[in-house]
Amino acid sequence: MFTGIISAIGNVVSAEKTKHGQELQLRVETGYTDLALGESVAVNGACLTVAELMPNGVVDFFVSQETFSRTNLKDLANEHKVNLERALRMADRLSGHMVSGHVDTTARLAEIRQVGESYELRVTLPDSALHYALDKGSIALDGISLTINSIKKSDIYLM
Repeated sequence: MFTGIISAIGNVVSAEKTKHGQELQLRVETGYTDLALGESVAVNGACLTVAELMPNGVVDFFVSQETFSRTNLKDLANEHKVNLERALRMADRLSGHMVSGHVDTTARLAEIRQVGESYELRVTLPDSALHYALDKGSIALDGISLTINSIKKSDIYLM
């Protein structure tokens, strides 16, 4: 489980599709120097397992076919930035929302509008995912936990 509160921005060192083209070997400079092999880390909100550790917080992750098909991780390339969060420990303060790291779908960012000191985001969800969105509920975008302000047709408004 995660909170949706990003703790680091990682840098993609390499993102190579496997020979079948539907999976990914992802190497990320995480900045985390104390990760353990097998530990869960949310990368752009998707729960990935540390597959290999290198010095200075560089980590390899394997992105399965299921995760590859449901996330934006397939679009990553060298030097892209990714949002990172380590798994929640049961004794930690929540601070955000409960976020599973099991991504259901991708969304399209349709608009960003400044409202006072904040920003309103309009996001379009596929029809198949709209029934998961609740007015005043929470949603995670690239691992960032946000509250839904309103829902209009296939668009959700976040602030």
